[in-house]
Amino acid sequence: MKQIFNLDKGMTQAISHFSRHDDASVEKTATGYKYLGSDNITAEKKIKRFYWRTILALVSAALIIFWMTFSAGETPT
Repeated sequence: MKQIFNLDKGMTQAISHFSRHDDASVEKTATGYKYLGSDNITAEKKIKRFYWRTILALVSAALIIFWMTFSAGETPT
């Protein structure tokens, strides 16, 4: 398939490229496709980003539930 579509990389190599570069992109040239991207990202950075976003989402959800619980319990005067 790589030769048929005139690609620089096979499917596995393309997936790896997009996984390793935050700014990955593909540019179509006259002779095929050129894979661009210089911002390397490590698995450690991905894991840290995932856990920080998860923690932020859970804390936000807890605060919203806490606020909703106490706002619903108030009686108008």
